[in-house]
Amino acid sequence: MHLSTLKKHWTEFGKHDPLWAILTHGSKKGGKWDVGEFFELGRRDVDAWLGAALVEKPDIERGRALDFGCGVGRLTQALAEHFETVVGVDIAPTMIAEAAKYNRHGDRCTYSVNDRPDLRQFIDAEFDFIFTLIVLQHMAPHYAKGYLKEFLRLLKPGGVVLFQLPELSLTPEGRVLPEDSGPVMDMFGIPPFEVIEFIESNGGRILNVHYNLSPGAEKSHVYIAEKLPAVSN
Repeated sequence: MHLSTLKKHWTEFGKHDPLWAILTHGSKKGGKWDVGEFFELGRRDVDAWLGAALVEKPDIERGRALDFGCGVGRLTQALAEHFETVVGVDIAPTMIAEAAKYNRHGDRCTYSVNDRPDLRQFIDAEFDFIFTLIVLQHMAPHYAKGYLKEFLRLLKPGGVVLFQLPELSLTPEGRVLPEDSGPVMDMFGIPPFEVIEFIESNGGRILNVHYNLSPGAEKSHVYIAEKLPAVSN
């Protein structure tokens, strides 16, 4: 799926049922999420995974964080409780509009649309911590790898990225959707050995991998990696 199609589909999800599109619990479809419960789950996820990252790298700086694929800010708002400033990016303008509405942290937390296959709106070494859950799985692997490379560019030396990716793709390769198709959620994966090799060939070092975190056939894993300092000649 091309990024323009991905943007179209997630813009529709953000327009009609954004909270359910982010956390697809069957009983919550149709605007049935309680907003407080939804954001509390985000706080729990951030507390747990930031804690896991700190086990591997206790001296993570608490300056600036990036939430990639932020949706309505479920994780961004929680990250703002731990970092001086946080920015959330998402491909869907409708999601960003909802995120701004739920923002409780003023100028310390900002949101922007990113519908490019890169993150050039940010400068090199801008972030101390980058976080993304249940996002990269919805895009074709070559896009996911492009963003992983960008994460390493955006991290300060010694900065940490924590990201989730399935191992297996459930979306049929080469699937073509009808023009009048409603929005769909694809599920793509990259084998762990390939992810680890990619990170380590682009200036990163894997600190830990938490394997098989979901009951689904896709076999979801969470990776924690740091950006290595540049080697001087």
